[in-house]
Amino acid sequence: MRDLARRSRETELLDAGVPAEEAHRSLADLRFVNRYLGDWSALRAALAPLLDGQAAPRVLDVGCGSAELASLLLARLAADGGDLSAASQHLDRIAGGRAPDALKAVARLQKARVLLAQGKLDEALAAASADAPPPFRPAFAEVRGDVLAARGDTATARQAYQEALQGLGETAPNRALVQMKLDDLGAGSETGGAGS
Repeated sequence: MRDLARRSRETELLDAGVPAEEAHRSLADLRFVNRYLGDWSALRAALAPLLDGQAAPRVLDVGCGSAELASLLLARLAADGGDLSAASQHLDRIAGGRAPDALKAVARLQKARVLLAQGKLDEALAAASADAPPPFRPAFAEVRGDVLAARGDTATARQAYQEALQGLGETAPNRALVQMKLDDLGAGSETGGAGS
C-alpha cells in the first residue's frame, strides 16, 4: 500500500511527455468536473463528520468531482456502526443527487438493504422493485428475494432468486450465495405470505 503521509514525487502521466493538446483537454475535463459536480466543498462536507475532533486532519491529492463516493462510504460506516437512519440519509442524498446512474443504482440497492434491516419490509420491497440499469438487475432481484423471504412469501422470493440467478454469470462471485438462499427456501409450492 502506498504511504500517503508524504506527497509523491513520482512522474505522473501528465508529466511524462504527454502532448500539450492532450494535457490541456485533460485539465479542461478536470475543471468541468470540479465546477459542475460539486468541487472540493462537497467532499469536505461529506467527510466533516469523520473529521470531528481531529486537531489537524490532512488530505493529500484528493481528486473528486463530487462527494457521492464519500457519501457511500459514510453510509457504509453508519450501517456498520448500527446507525441505519444516518446510512439511509447518506444513500438518499446520492440517489436524489447528480450522481451517475450507476452510482444512484448502488445507492438505491443499498437503501433497500437498509430498509430491510430496519424491518421496513414494504418500503424495502418498493426500493428493490424499482427499475434498475441492466447490470444491477440481478442484485435488485436478490434483495427483492431477501425482502419477500422476510415477509414469508417464499414462492415469490423463490422467483426473485431464480431471476437473480438467470441474470448472473456462471462465475459471478455471489452466485453461490444466491443459490444457497434459493435452496434454503426448499422446493415447495407456497402461495405467499402477508406483507409487513
